Amino acid sequence: TDSNNPVVPILVQEALFITDSNSVILHVNEAFTKINGYSAAEAVGQTPFLFSSGRHDGDFYTAMRNQVISTGAWQGEIWNRRKNGEDYPAWLTITAIKDTDGIARHLLATLADISEQKQAAVN
Repeated sequence: TDSNNPVVPILVQEALFITDSNSVILHVNEAFTKINGYSAAEAVGQTPFLFSSGRHDGDFYTAMRNQVISTGAWQGEIWNRRKNGEDYPAWLTITAIKDTDGIARHLLATLADISEQKQAAVN
């Protein structure tokens, strides 16, 4: 059964959001709401800068976007900010969803809160 599959809880715990090609959020899942504190109604129509921590400069985001455009994907550690103002480390994976012409029309992002892992590594 799925309950015996160790991947299932990981997938359920990851926040997922989909943006259009201009980075406007079109959809979020329940895990997104739990991790970031923003409801779907608050997040949809915004860009991911809604939960930006301010710890990364413009060059960081430009390099991220350029890699998604050139390779179709980006992944790495990023600091985000919850609605309550708390900053937290996350593992972000962005994948371009291309149309039949090879144009990236949407971006699929998964986000995992890695605060507990980071804290465990310190202890």
